[in-house]
Amino acid sequence: MNKAHILIYVIGILIGLFNITFSQWQKQSFPSEENLHKVRFADSLNGWVISESSVYKTADGGESWVNQDSAIPFSNAFHVINSNSAFIAGSVQIKRTIDGGNTWTIVDTNSNYYYRDIGFSNSNTGYIVGGSRKTSNMGVIRKTIDEGGYWGTVARIELGENGFDFTGISCVGDSLIWVVAVNGKVYKSVNAGLDWNYQNTVGFNSESYKNPIADITFTSADTGFVVGGLRGQSIISRTIDGGNSWEEIIPEGAQNNPVISSLKEIQMLNSNVGWIVGQYYDAYPVYLTNDGGSTWNKQDMTPGDISFNSLSIINENYGWIVGDDGIVYKTTNGGITGIDEKLDIPIQFSLSQNFPNPFNPTTTIEYQIPESTVMLNSFQHLNNSETPKQVRGDIFNVKLVVYDILGREVITLVNQKQKPRNYKTVFDASNLPSGIYYYSLIINNNITSKKMVLLK
Repeated sequence: MNKAHILIYVIGILIGLFNITFSQWQKQSFPSEENLHKVRFADSLNGWVISESSVYKTADGGESWVNQDSAIPFSNAFHVINSNSAFIAGSVQIKRTIDGGNTWTIVDTNSNYYYRDIGFSNSNTGYIVGGSRKTSNMGVIRKTIDEGGYWGTVARIELGENGFDFTGISCVGDSLIWVVAVNGKVYKSVNAGLDWNYQNTVGFNSESYKNPIADITFTSADTGFVVGGLRGQSIISRTIDGGNSWEEIIPEGAQNNPVISSLKEIQMLNSNVGWIVGQYYDAYPVYLTNDGGSTWNKQDMTPGDISFNSLSIINENYGWIVGDDGIVYKTTNGGITGIDEKLDIPIQFSLSQNFPNPFNPTTTIEYQIPESTVMLNSFQHLNNSETPKQVRGDIFNVKLVVYDILGREVITLVNQKQKPRNYKTVFDASNLPSGIYYYSLIINNNITSKKMVLLK
């Protein structure tokens, strides 16, 4: 090793000793500078974005986008069932695709209504909420029981002053549903939408139209959240008794902070982990909780006037955010910042056994990517093979693919360039039959595989 190589090696070690803070939300290119209203992904590769005029689809995790269809005017409601099936709705119309977006069919036209959100309680039953185009402050709830082929109106509720419409819906199981209106009124059904009862009013001050509520989500029959607000009046409220009472939670740096504006969407990945996005000015536009919503910490983003409108998180690693002016951001590590590079980098390559195993219907797969200096020995030891091919550099081409027992590809969970560190992803087999499956980790053309059992 010559002196130049030694110097480079020493510099690398010294850099690794420092706690380097960098953004793990990376900006992606997008073919339009229109405002983007909604983003929804079915898996790590397949997702859609709704702009002011068009529906865009990606099949490679957001690296490229195809304009599939014209959007419905004021397209604010969007829901993805899987990589083939999705719904979009706005003013008057509801559209559905069952072929991955190649064709979008109008399944409902009602000149009386417009729509703000869609939620499904199971593969057949779904709900769509919004308002009346002819009656002020009238909330509307409609329901389908045939996978979205037909939608019937199940409730029209007078919301009172500044109620406007229902902005969000959340389902837990087949029977429990919550909806929230602009003025913070929360209604609940315990019988799959047959009856709706008013519960409480959350975070709204009718004076000067303060704190309109934008979204609602529940993680269980007891725990739920609403978000909203206007500039300097952000709202995050949580219930732990099924919506009967709510407590306000102030996110990091938001108290009496005029630069924090309205929060637009919340998504809880599970009972502990969740994200919120919104419109901010010279501030951090993403908040993360790891403790069930007790605290919300800002994630590192490029400062500036950033307006985010929607997010889609598919597991603890992969997520997308969209906003005004064609902005799309993506994370492959949950947006974690401030990583200590030295401590976070594994010293050996490994693909762990999925857990739990057998599983039904979800399981977690973990794998570790070491630095290139140890990749050669790691792969050779793991596979008892010759020195692997093309393992060079600090960033690796990584694929994690699931196959059935006949060797047919079922789904690609990961298909990205990744840095050395620990990774984990969740495999959801809800739509697959019981049986033996294999998952293969492919790094720069080097492959290792393990077996797992789906038992329903």
